[in-house]
Amino acid sequence: MLYLSPSKDEYYMVAAGNSLALNRGIQEEQVVPARYRQEFLTIEWEQVHLRSIFPFQYFSIGASLIPFIEHNDANRALMSSNMQRQAVPLSRSEKCIVGTGLERQVALDSGVTAIAEHEGKVIYTDTDKIILSGNGATLNIPLVIYQRSTPFPSGPRPPKNPLHPTQ
Repeated sequence: MLYLSPSKDEYYMVAAGNSLALNRGIQEEQVVPARYRQEFLTIEWEQVHLRSIFPFQYFSIGASLIPFIEHNDANRALMSSNMQRQAVPLSRSEKCIVGTGLERQVALDSGVTAIAEHEGKVIYTDTDKIILSGNGATLNIPLVIYQRSTPFPSGPRPPKNPLHPTQ
């Protein structure tokens, strides 16, 4: 990570931050958009000196799930981020109309998504379990609604012997 002041920015070919986000394996042959001496060019990947920050790296995970947040002004972005924090989950989940492409990865990284190890057909779903049939076997996947993350209660705890001798 390197901070480059705007006065020195024009001496380097700086590729856009999201230029390789979708195509990671073909860097050698790819032509990418870049800035050089306040002009926007299309150059080969080998000519790139630096790469700017990916637009989603400015925001938290929650805020980066808001479509087109990098194109909003600061007040609107802050307002939408706070609104999303206050959002209520749906009783019947639906696919989003406009997405950012990060939804799947965020769900997988959360660690609470039930993922089947094999292909199969869902036979039964409940708030407690999912029953999956495939490869000649039936798999019962338990669902955890609430899991306590710490064994200790938070907040002040009074001592076991509240009577202290006076000195």
